[in-house]
Amino acid sequence: MKRILLIDNENTKNATNICKYLKSNRKNEIHILNNKVMLNDQWFLKYFDLIIVSFINNELLSIINKNNIPFIVQIGSRDLHLIQLVKNAWGIVSKGSPKELILAIQAIEAGGCYISAKCKEQLLLNENHHYSFQLYEDKNETDIPSVLTEMELKVLNQLVNDKTNQEIADCLYISKRTVEYYLTSCMQKLNVKSRVGLAVKIAKFC
Repeated sequence: MKRILLIDNENTKNATNICKYLKSNRKNEIHILNNKVMLNDQWFLKYFDLIIVSFINNELLSIINKNNIPFIVQIGSRDLHLIQLVKNAWGIVSKGSPKELILAIQAIEAGGCYISAKCKEQLLLNENHHYSFQLYEDKNETDIPSVLTEMELKVLNQLVNDKTNQEIADCLYISKRTVEYYLTSCMQKLNVKSRVGLAVKIAKFC
């Protein structure tokens, strides 16, 4: 069970809904914080295994980084211009998407990080701006492109775009069984046990 702190100062109803969703889907201890004063208490923060932030604030993120606590940032489409403030996040998810929070938590538990496909798409579509956000990185991570074949990389590229095995097969003009073979091979090479683990490992290279 994880002790999760949800920091929200904009929409208490939204925070309550997320809290209920996380409790219903996972055995977590959830706390909602809307009082910034407690953030100055390092012993209070260190009680938690994970922090979820529903707004971007430079002072807030600095405090979290200073205490070396894994955190996930929820970001809305109107807040993309603030994404350059996000440093060393373990996850970036779309605001209002509890399911993405679950995926991000699973990714962190697997030792990786997570950025939602929707957030990546929004960033890539905005050609007039350059964003330099930073995700937490494992310095001991394998050089993924060097250990995978060209076809394995193509399969994983489809995987991170949330495609099913059959959809991947259709896109690459191969059989579903062949897709399964490549995914199994990738799992063995990257030492992961699931599709989610693969998506987490490969996301930054696609």
